[in-house]
Amino acid sequence: MAGKAWERHEEVRKGGTVFEAGVVGKLKIQLKEWTGEHLRKRWADSARRRLEDVLNDVVLGLVVVADAKRAERLEQERQERDAREAKRRRIEAEERQRKELERRQLLERQVESWTKAHQVRAFVDEVDRRAQAKGKSTEPGTELGEWIAWARRHADRLDPLKPPVELDEEHRP
Repeated sequence: MAGKAWERHEEVRKGGTVFEAGVVGKLKIQLKEWTGEHLRKRWADSARRRLEDVLNDVVLGLVVVADAKRAERLEQERQERDAREAKRRRIEAEERQRKELERRQLLERQVESWTKAHQVRAFVDEVDRRAQAKGKSTEPGTELGEWIAWARRHADRLDPLKPPVELDEEHRP
């Protein structure tokens, strides 16, 4: 025996569509949701049984498919969370590496500046020593004395361990 189905009529009464029950063929229920599992998703009238006789199976099938879809969604959400967390950890590690590289580069520049400052001071001290050995004046106000004072200030500017030095009168804005 064929099952009942709703048939749509184009007749409109009082602003609404009219639906009437009538025999139109076999009744079937089919879920179009895809799941990764091989679950039953289709029930229909057959020669051996009517759909109405297996409604418990249909409801159970709906629950099983819904549970499978929920499990798939939860797994997908977990994978997305894991991917976001992995990306966050990767970004943090890259940031730590970048900061570490910057710290090493800064240290190396400071060592270079400190070494250069010591070299300049040693050179200026040697110029001062040789000038005095030859009897030349290195007192402030002499050309050589002014150069020595300027060179020592320059060494202080290079030295990262010295506090910042005021600009020379000639280099002030």
